[in-house]
Amino acid sequence: MCYITKVDIGYGVCVPGIKLTMIRSQRPTQLVRQLMEVVFTRAEMASSSVTGRSSNKTSGPAKPALDPTKVAAVLCELTIMTFTNYLFGLAPLS
Repeated sequence: MCYITKVDIGYGVCVPGIKLTMIRSQRPTQLVRQLMEVVFTRAEMASSSVTGRSSNKTSGPAKPALDPTKVAAVLCELTIMTFTNYLFGLAPLS
């Protein structure tokens, strides 16, 4: 359950409502970046990967996965934002 000033973006993940309203982009890649910065700290993002699997690009050990519940909430909110932008003619679905 979220407090009054927070918004549940899905799966019980609450973020400050004011930060959510400040996300303004028509491009899905920018929406993801901005939403990730609201849900995760920069330290979490720097020391983790989305899946927790090793990268094909680097040969080092795999980073730990980000919290899967938070990742699912980001995807849920991203879907809503993208569809809302499409409905109001702000951006095409890509």
